[in-house]
Amino acid sequence: MTGDAIWTPPVPRTILVAEDEAIVAQDLCGRLAGMNFTVVAVAKTADDAVRHATTLHPEIALLDIMLRGHRDGIEAAREIRQAFDIPIIFATASSDPETFARAQTADPDGFVFKPYDTGELRITLELALSQHTAQRCIRRSEERYRVLFEHNLAGVFRFNEEAGMLDANPAFSRMMRLTAHEPRELPLPSSFFADPHEYAVVLHELHAGGTLEAREVRLRRADGQLFWGLANLVITSEGDIVGTLIDITSKKETEQELAHQRQVLHSLVETLPDQVYIKDQDHRFLFCNPGCVRHYGRPSEDLLGRTDLEFSPPHLAGPSIAAEVEVMAYGLPKINREERQIDAAGTPRWVLASRVPIIDPEGRINGIIGINRDITAQKHYEDMLRDDVRFQQALFDAIPAPVFSCDTGGRFLGCNASFESFFGHPRSDTIGMPLAAILPADVADTLALASAELVTKHGSMSYEMALTDVDGHVRTGLTHQAAFEDADGNVEGTVTVFIDLTAQQELRDALARSEQRYRNMFEDVNAVMLLIDPASGDIADANIAAARFYGYEMRTLTSMNIAQINPAPAADLLAGLQRAKTGSQRTFIWNHRLASGELRNVEVHSGPVTVDGQLAVFSIIHDITDRVRAQEDRRVSEEQRDALAAELQSRNADLERTVIELRNTQNGLVQSEKMASIGQLTAGIAHEINNPLAFVMSNLNRFSEYYGDTTTLLHGWKEFALQLPVPEELTTNLRRQQALEKELDPAFMEEDFRKLMEHTTQGAERIKKIVEQLRGFSHVAGAGFSEGSINEALEDTLMITWNELKYKATVHRDYGDIPPVTCNFGEMKQVFVNLLVNAAHALDRQGDITVRTYTENDHVCVQIRDSGCGIPEENRKKIFDPFFTTKPVGKGTGLGLWIVATLVRKHLGEIRVDSEPGNGTTFTITLPVRQTENKGDVA
Repeated sequence: MTGDAIWTPPVPRTILVAEDEAIVAQDLCGRLAGMNFTVVAVAKTADDAVRHATTLHPEIALLDIMLRGHRDGIEAAREIRQAFDIPIIFATASSDPETFARAQTADPDGFVFKPYDTGELRITLELALSQHTAQRCIRRSEERYRVLFEHNLAGVFRFNEEAGMLDANPAFSRMMRLTAHEPRELPLPSSFFADPHEYAVVLHELHAGGTLEAREVRLRRADGQLFWGLANLVITSEGDIVGTLIDITSKKETEQELAHQRQVLHSLVETLPDQVYIKDQDHRFLFCNPGCVRHYGRPSEDLLGRTDLEFSPPHLAGPSIAAEVEVMAYGLPKINREERQIDAAGTPRWVLASRVPIIDPEGRINGIIGINRDITAQKHYEDMLRDDVRFQQALFDAIPAPVFSCDTGGRFLGCNASFESFFGHPRSDTIGMPLAAILPADVADTLALASAELVTKHGSMSYEMALTDVDGHVRTGLTHQAAFEDADGNVEGTVTVFIDLTAQQELRDALARSEQRYRNMFEDVNAVMLLIDPASGDIADANIAAARFYGYEMRTLTSMNIAQINPAPAADLLAGLQRAKTGSQRTFIWNHRLASGELRNVEVHSGPVTVDGQLAVFSIIHDITDRVRAQEDRRVSEEQRDALAAELQSRNADLERTVIELRNTQNGLVQSEKMASIGQLTAGIAHEINNPLAFVMSNLNRFSEYYGDTTTLLHGWKEFALQLPVPEELTTNLRRQQALEKELDPAFMEEDFRKLMEHTTQGAERIKKIVEQLRGFSHVAGAGFSEGSINEALEDTLMITWNELKYKATVHRDYGDIPPVTCNFGEMKQVFVNLLVNAAHALDRQGDITVRTYTENDHVCVQIRDSGCGIPEENRKKIFDPFFTTKPVGKGTGLGLWIVATLVRKHLGEIRVDSEPGNGTTFTITLPVRQTENKGDVA
């Protein structure tokens, strides 16, 4: 197992197709299959379409308007729409107003035009499905709003100071223990107050300000029980008082409990051995616990109001303050950051520093909370351990005799530097290779037989062997092989040493010392240790403490991948291993899963080591679950303190979200209506060009195929004729035919025809592109955000609006070298259309329009400037308001610039206008190159 996720392909959507042309239907089915749609049936008549929809229940229907039989696709769509709630798309090659108007009566979810364009077809189908889903969500939202209004947990009421109670919802009646339901039967408002004088005070405050928000009042229920309420009151234009009431009795009781918890938390902070402190935005101490007092050797009153620079050298205080600046700048905590300090006695100390920003309810950062834990002893131990690991690897390479290890299959696991120099094979070339690929055949056979015996008998053996080094010198030495085992006593492979007879005892002692040192360092230590391959994440080695901690056998643990222990995303794991490999990060906080399935919080200290010539990551793991849980308990206690206060805001937010959803729906309808008006201007043109263009392109393709086949046939006959014997009576005719061929030059005709066909096809493709650009402006917005060129989008828009511009303006282009932008290009083209048309309308006579693009910081700017009449100052602040227009009645809706501003804000951009009467107007749009989020709410 590697821990990689298994990709599950999306489930195909089902679609019903109504098309009476077999070839077109076959092509359409192929395109739909490539879009992950399953065609459940292809109907040739309207009756077939209704029957298939009734029996097969597809998710969407694609119906050709013109079908065989006495009924067409529009009538079939009406019947299917009446019986089933599925989206319906019309396909047509005709877009005459009468047919389009009749098709609209069937309430379709979209149109596609023939010949089919795969991208347009995909967008139309996906948009219809998503819009259909959105409409169902809106209906459910309206139902939720009605239920929320009728079943609101907060009491809602209306009364008049003279007429008394006018209305109240069921929640108010239940809260006040009322049995009456008619407003006239309700008691007077003053009778609800525990203190009549407080009623008079509330009315006085309400009349003074017009509204009264979050006013805590002491009230009395109908049964005499007293309780606390939170009231919001407002005076309507009719003079009535409307309000909401929430029972906050439990909140009041909870506040007392929270005060007790704060006292407990304060006692806990005071007894912690760690340094706990609070600083303001200027890095001055606002609070210091006894741990800080012990570290600095000063009473807390000497620390308050001062910074680290007054107690520590700049080279130590500077990085600490820099970390605090970063926390307050980005609002993100920094946890377990190793830092150096000097205590009151002047002794250098290492601490694990954690800093968390203090954020008020308005989102402002007012300071930080910090905790410093002394890890000086731990750092000393880590340094000693790293030195020992490097010493062990250096000792292995320092052995003067060739040493290598193999697995039970006879493949190299590693070797030392002496082996490389003796046999002339780099260490990286030997790992994983069989013995015969590295050593002479007779030596490899002898070693393989000895290794096989050791695998079954364990232990070791020694025998003499003649070896030839890289220089060709034959050396007689002693070969010593030994089996090495896992923690369960199973042989994992063999280690082989080629030693000189004179140095035999010396090498044996050195190996024994090395083995004992390695065992003491790696196996007997209580710290959890892992050796990991940074490229793959495989666990190359582990100590006994690791096996005990994770609950696996040693053999199982060393055959696993770190992803089987660490549930973090694979990309994050590999990135962390690379940082550990390069030494750019040495401490990590992860969650590790034990064999029992339990997740433990661990602190991992990692660094690069070289094992068998390969760079690996050596990690020491500390279980910090208890520490993390203690921190989480403190965080939960603080969150509970604010939970009750946020309850009212949460309930009001539900109502506000419902209102926002309705407003967004209204904005979407306005945008859809605006885009539909552009579609009416261009759809007719696109259709009139599209049908003859389809015939031309189809005929060009067929004609090219015919001509190619004819040319091939003629060449074949010519080659065949050359191979035949020529009778004397045909010689004269043959010479005459050759003279005619030389005069006509068929090779030139063939090449010239090919060029003519290429030029004709390119012209047709150019017309098709123009039609596609026109059609792109006839649909509402794009399918979503994509990356592309703003300069190209401006060129497309200038082409579409050229008929509006060419008689009144000279267009100047000043395009900069700008990067690709992520945006909804359909919506941005709508923005450019509105601004260019407005610029043309601003010209009383022939003038200039300049379109300029450039970059500014990490944004792209589009500037459209005209030399027209300009905008008066009193109108400049209102031009982006909906329905504001200076045009005569019937000439404009006043929505153009409002839509422009709305779409720019949706793209997280800005639009500004610079204008002076008589000197023209300049609109500047600023867009981010990359979108941090795709906003659907543009209200």
